[in-house]
Amino acid sequence: MTDEIKIYKIRRRRDGLYSTGGAGPSFSKKGKTWDNLGHVSSHVSNNLGNYGEINKTIPAYADCDLVEIIVRHEDAAKLDMVEYVDRIVRRKRIAKKHGNVLAELITELEKKNQLDTFRWCLVPNPFNTQEFQQLLVDRKIKKSQYRTRSNFYAFAEKDRAAMVRLIYTGAIESLDLLTLAEEF
Repeated sequence: MTDEIKIYKIRRRRDGLYSTGGAGPSFSKKGKTWDNLGHVSSHVSNNLGNYGEINKTIPAYADCDLVEIIVRHEDAAKLDMVEYVDRIVRRKRIAKKHGNVLAELITELEKKNQLDTFRWCLVPNPFNTQEFQQLLVDRKIKKSQYRTRSNFYAFAEKDRAAMVRLIYTGAIESLDLLTLAEEF
C-alpha cells in the first residue's frame, strides 16, 4: 500500500536545521513535524503572543522557510496483530515468572533473530556477577560468544554454557531461552 501525505517543518536557511516548535523554539536536525498548516498557524500565533501585546515577528524565524514535505508511505514490513499481541502476552508471562530482565533479554534476542543462536542461558547469583564475569575473562570466553543483560548470560554453544556451569562455584540456574519463549 502506498499513500502520500504532506507534512510541514520550519527550516532555518543558514544551517538547514529545523524548528523544535513550542514557546521560544530552538533548532535541531530532526525538529518538529506538523501534520497540517492549521497546526503551524497555531504554533506561530502562540509565539506572536496572546491577549496582551501582539508581536509583529518571531525573531527565531527571521531566517526561516516553511517547508512542505511529501512523504510516501510504503509498507516495509507487516506483522499480523494477533501474532503481535501474542508476543506481548508471552513477554508479560515470562516477566511475571522470571522477571523483566529475562523478558527483555529474550525480546532483544528475538528482535535480532538471535534467540536460536543464544539460547543457553546461565543465571548466576546476582550478588556474584563480578566473580562470574571474571570467570568468563579467565576462560577467554569472548563477548561474541554470549549476550548478557544484568545477571543473565545467554550462550551460543550449549557445551560452553555447560562448561562454565561446571567451573563456576556459586549458585547458578540454567535455562533454555528458546524452550522458555515457546512455553509461554
